[in-house]
Amino acid sequence: MINYHPNDDMLLEHAKGCLNLAMTTALSAHCELCSICQEKLTTMTQQHAHIALIEEDAAADELETSIDLDDMLNSIMLLTPSSASKRQSKSAIVTVKGHEYQLPNALRQQISGTWNGLGKISRMRLETDSGEARASLLHIEAGGEIPE
Repeated sequence: MINYHPNDDMLLEHAKGCLNLAMTTALSAHCELCSICQEKLTTMTQQHAHIALIEEDAAADELETSIDLDDMLNSIMLLTPSSASKRQSKSAIVTVKGHEYQLPNALRQQISGTWNGLGKISRMRLETDSGEARASLLHIEAGGEIPE
């Protein structure tokens, strides 16, 4: 059960692509599991895309840019979807202390880490792009507490 939801400002920054890797990963994982935030994020992403397209159209009109859209579309159609299918085939199940967990897609590339345990708490560090932010997955056994 999810007890915490990101605020609308944070969701909007995520929709714009302005967050660091740690926050992007956390919000992506949350939104995959939370239909409320997923719906908000979808709406915000569509609104931001619409605004960006309007701004892009205005800028293109000003510069009178000529782009051969047929050539671009043909190039895209020649691409193979192999790289996307390879990413999706990686298992997103982790096992810690005899328990299996299905991870959100946002964490699929993070599961190569190892679990470190101390008492009733096990932790797997996740890669981030910032020395300022850290991210971890925690497994807390019944009766376990996170030290303050």
